[in-house]
Amino acid sequence: MNDNQYIVYWNLSEGEEPLYALRRDGQCVLLDSLPESAISCVVVLPSVAVSNQLLTVSVKQLKSMHRAFPYILEDELLESVDLMHHVYALKAKQGEEAVLQSISISAELMESVLGFFQRQNVRVNAIYVDADLIECPEEGQVNILPTPGGVNARLPDGSFVAVELLETSEWSGLLRRDILSSINDDSFLSYLSDRLALEHDAQNLLQGDYAQKDSGKNWKAPLKAGSALFVLAFVVQFIYWQASAYVFGERAGAQLENARNEYRRIFPGDARIIDIRKQASGHLKRAAQPGGNIVLLDLVSVLSEVSEDEGLTLVLQSIRYDQASGETTVVMHLDSVSRAEKLMQALTGKGISSSLGQVRKEGDGVIARLRIKS
Repeated sequence: MNDNQYIVYWNLSEGEEPLYALRRDGQCVLLDSLPESAISCVVVLPSVAVSNQLLTVSVKQLKSMHRAFPYILEDELLESVDLMHHVYALKAKQGEEAVLQSISISAELMESVLGFFQRQNVRVNAIYVDADLIECPEEGQVNILPTPGGVNARLPDGSFVAVELLETSEWSGLLRRDILSSINDDSFLSYLSDRLALEHDAQNLLQGDYAQKDSGKNWKAPLKAGSALFVLAFVVQFIYWQASAYVFGERAGAQLENARNEYRRIFPGDARIIDIRKQASGHLKRAAQPGGNIVLLDLVSVLSEVSEDEGLTLVLQSIRYDQASGETTVVMHLDSVSRAEKLMQALTGKGISSSLGQVRKEGDGVIARLRIKS
């Protein structure tokens, strides 16, 4: 990043405005707002706005990763992958395996941020995450950066996490306030400004559908745009005339294909699909029969009993069963991470094996993903 660059910290705290700064002559100067003369800026988002993962994939998968990546993340995220924007970077290769770091963010938030600056005629050159800009520490260390949105930590593997979640992990004894010691707008923005001015490994979220294009002025552009719109309108009308006779048949075929895809996802063990209704009905009847596995109603009953015995307050958000792996994934809202660990211990006491997946802070509690092996 060059000097004379405007930096905007997108504050997500309720009722708070973005924080503005200008890097000039190697110094970071706080501003009340972007001046009318500003033509571009770099936006920094708080880490609570994104989800980051470290994933191990086959090296052979890298060639088609841009298409397959969202579906690899499907079981790792609490939100629907179709409603999110994803970027990833290759961190390491180990034989036939590759390690990727992913960052996922709500597409709605991306549109909101870009729309905000578009209305001011300010170009956004890059969007970064504050915790991803923290200098990557050496092995056995953790680098800390306090911001108005919370205290972030960068781990030696390149991933980042909120400190309150870090304190429950293997890194709890290695917390080091190597970077800053107090939450102060001037100090943390100065640090981010210095990091942006240096060579860094933070991922720019303006990739894929959000990649910025050159906006050089061209007198032919309006003419080309008008011609393209005319041709497009004619083509659309022509296609409508041709397609109106059989559009309903095409829709029926598409719906049938969607139904088959959904059936294969839920029951991957069925090699042939002849009659979806009859086959699905057979699966449901077998699932209702008593057996050695935990069925849905049993699981809900056990979770209710354990939460009552342990004095836990939890709200179930979704339950998903994977026939292929035999795992049931439960997404729930709890008071804290420690409550989720207490729930796992109680389930273990009842002979039920479980593991804690992704955890995200939300409001006065956390959203946790619990995997239960039947």
